[in-house]
Amino acid sequence: MNSCTYIDEADIYLSAVDTYSSGFGQDGLWVLRSKIGPDDEDPEIIKLSDEKFGDTFLPVKSEFSNRVWFTAQQSDPTRTATFFYSDDFGLTWSRRELPAPPQQEVVYPHKGRRWSKFNGTEPYAVELSESKMLMLLRNSTDSFYQSFSYDGGDTWTDPEPSIFYGVNTTPFLLRLSDGRVLAFWNNTKPLPQPSYDTLRPHPGNAVVEGRGENAFTNRDAAHVAISDDGGESWKGFREVLLNPIRNSSDFRYFGGAKYSADKSVHQFQAYELPQGKILLSLGQNIASRRILIFDIDWLTETERKEDFIEGLIDLTTYTYLKSVPGCHMWEVGNGHCAYNRTYAAVPVPDPEGGFGEVLSIKNLPMTEPIILSVAQAGISRCQKEATFRSS
Repeated sequence: MNSCTYIDEADIYLSAVDTYSSGFGQDGLWVLRSKIGPDDEDPEIIKLSDEKFGDTFLPVKSEFSNRVWFTAQQSDPTRTATFFYSDDFGLTWSRRELPAPPQQEVVYPHKGRRWSKFNGTEPYAVELSESKMLMLLRNSTDSFYQSFSYDGGDTWTDPEPSIFYGVNTTPFLLRLSDGRVLAFWNNTKPLPQPSYDTLRPHPGNAVVEGRGENAFTNRDAAHVAISDDGGESWKGFREVLLNPIRNSSDFRYFGGAKYSADKSVHQFQAYELPQGKILLSLGQNIASRRILIFDIDWLTETERKEDFIEGLIDLTTYTYLKSVPGCHMWEVGNGHCAYNRTYAAVPVPDPEGGFGEVLSIKNLPMTEPIILSVAQAGISRCQKEATFRSS
């Protein structure tokens, strides 16, 4: 069974496995049922589809009925976001397919198309209240798309832009025991897409057409927000983790490709603990992935102080270097998610004679455009040297 969900009302464990995780050696989508649990080597197997599916999440039990559901992505040829649900604890299943959100338009500052996967990728759904559900969909535009159901998942609205800014990372939603809902995502923006005609080595037609992956950048800040009114509004929007290796000059190779070529901090899973705590797992490569615990009340705090007593540990200080595109990661050995980096901000002695240090931010003499960022503070481009006092 491996990882699975326990359904207390039926004393049953459920898991959903797809083409890429089943080990069956064939395309399809299956639900596994067991009375034993994760160690069951011979669970009941129910096949839902002969189509190729991927990005399948664990089943979730409704708080208001016996309905159990999970989301998955039909892989070929349309990459359709799909909602599966059962009202008999996994014996029989129904499916609902969602229309695809629009694809990214190639307009300034882009010179090429982003990786799109037909724009219905990695959907995830959560109950907001009785009968009302929210689904977030990853896509290639500058915001996650959302779809709502008002009948427990039987029907869904056409996807529309959500309040959550971000591109090509996986969202996650968690309903708490008191009815509040958490949203996890990367509130960051990738670099503009380059002109593929002049890119060397050439990435190939699949990348040019948006069907193949090139390089994913700026997945280095993981965010979380909370809603206490059924998804009508959200607050928090806090950085729950900055990538521990985000400022590394050898970013693409740090941690190696054996564990994962993805060095980012997305791919969330979360679980509610007692006493108002959340257990969060995120990231994939051994160098960047973390398991952490945070207090839910931290999301409602309205102040944050930084005295720089630990230097730049809480700042993002790199700028990108031109690197081989991710589509060639196997040829070069690594590099799925980002370009290499170099310093763009360093502490220097106070030029006005103080005993402390100031932060020097400068545009480096490089032939390629660079983007500088300091802790998501809105400093996106620097045309000249500047200093920031730690006070």
